Amino acid sequence: MVLTLGLALVVAGAAVLVVVDPWGAPTGTALSDGSGPGDGAPSDDADAADTTAAADATPGTGQTQEEPQEPAHSGMTWTPDPENGFSILVPDGWIRRVDGTSVFYDSPTDATYLQIDSAEHPTEDEYQHVLDQEQGVIDSGRLPDYRRILVEDVTDRTPFQSAADWEFGWTGDGQQRRVLARNITASPGVYYTVAWAGLEGDWAGYEDMRAAALDSFAP
Repeated sequence: MVLTLGLALVVAGAAVLVVVDPWGAPTGTALSDGSGPGDGAPSDDADAADTTAAADATPGTGQTQEEPQEPAHSGMTWTPDPENGFSILVPDGWIRRVDGTSVFYDSPTDATYLQIDSAEHPTEDEYQHVLDQEQGVIDSGRLPDYRRILVEDVTDRTPFQSAADWEFGWTGDGQQRRVLARNITASPGVYYTVAWAGLEGDWAGYEDMRAAALDSFAP
């Protein structure tokens, strides 16, 4: 897993946790507010309406088949990223950039960012993957004041083959920092890490958006 967090390089067992300064000037384009076209006016043409309804009906039921609804959350935009094979809710106005195997969305107002990484994981058991990474961090001593907040297997709360959350804090550049990373085996050989990172002082204010982003992620 490659995870941009702070100012050091941490070798975590078989995985590498790359920790560099993510808060330089970001490059990219600000996201739109996600506004879409409004509903069209109803047609007065009864024949056209009947034809449309018949085309949309589920065979054998006589009922219309609804389009799957995209995830939604106030202040966030459903953002497909076909180039990197995923979609996710992103806070409006956050700035996209790419670095290696990671796509970042940076807050324009503080040090918070959302990261989606697609590097290969050394095991498809994501809970074990997290434990191995954590032990590497502890053994290296390269994250000062490292503290575990949460390590949890969340596979049964997701549609994925395996998923585990790792939330932790540490002191970086004289400031308290915090990360919540969801490690995912989407299917055999397909891996992602979805991470939300920022300063401890900003953490609580993003609680709803953070949960919405992680839970919305779809490969």
